[in-house]
Amino acid sequence: MIKIRGFQHAIAEPDTDDIEMMTSGNYEFDEESSLYYIDYDETEATDMDNTHTNIEIGEDYVSVQRTGDVVSDMLFLAGRKTYSTYTTPMGQLLIGLYTEKLDIVTEDNRCSVKADYIIDINEHTVGKNKIEIDAWEAQTI
Repeated sequence: MIKIRGFQHAIAEPDTDDIEMMTSGNYEFDEESSLYYIDYDETEATDMDNTHTNIEIGEDYVSVQRTGDVVSDMLFLAGRKTYSTYTTPMGQLLIGLYTEKLDIVTEDNRCSVKADYIIDINEHTVGKNKIEIDAWEAQTI
């Protein structure tokens, strides 16, 4: 199971836009590479219908790749700024992500990620966001 929570605070808006979704998907740990992998299909809750998301979690980074109607490849590294193109049916944007804080906790059959980041579009800061990802192996009965 996968639970995603997003908190988006646009610089020009006084309120935050919060999104929470729970979905089924794949979650696995690859012992050879010591990486965690999560993948799932987006839902209406995220306004990204027809989009598939793959997340790779390393010791000190998180990579989020989307394919389908929304195409992006975002990399979160604590204390670093990364760049990516973000493509939607309405067009393409250059986004910058400055990851202020990145917490990764892994346990036996569970993985948790929390990232606080500043996002800019075409070099203009537009918001301060937070994402929380929890994934665990579903129990079989």
